[in-house]
Amino acid sequence: MEYKNQQQVTCPRCLGKGHVDQADIRRLKKELVWSPGPCAYCNGTGKVNEEQVKRVRVDETYLTTNLSSEEREKLINRDEEATKRAQSYTNRIDRFVLQTRKLYFQHGLTVEQIAGLLLSQNKKLDPSSEEFQLHKNNLIQYIKKIVEEGLPKN
Repeated sequence: MEYKNQQQVTCPRCLGKGHVDQADIRRLKKELVWSPGPCAYCNGTGKVNEEQVKRVRVDETYLTTNLSSEEREKLINRDEEATKRAQSYTNRIDRFVLQTRKLYFQHGLTVEQIAGLLLSQNKKLDPSSEEFQLHKNNLIQYIKKIVEEGLPKN
């Protein structure tokens, strides 16, 4: 649903740039869930309808560029099922981060061991494939980021 007669305002996620950068990610405390790129909140335009700002939190984890346009509209319009999917998505990420930190800090596993454990649970990927290696390398980088974020700040 488009809001034709609504006031357009500067996107509060990307601050009007049309893309989210590291500063935006830090400001919104999404270091473990977002990467720099086109802004999903404003669809890269730098402007959003003020009604959207009332309906969708600027830091909504689920509102990413991976969403279909239909799912994006459902979320913006507070569709009950889309809202449930958004909450489930956020919960899965939170559980993954907690599980990873527990394996590293409490159980003493290395980043590589954690990646191996998690990948061993995925029966869809062939361990000898390039896709598996790429997935493993990406997972290792993500786990390192989780660990770094979990370290005490000085």
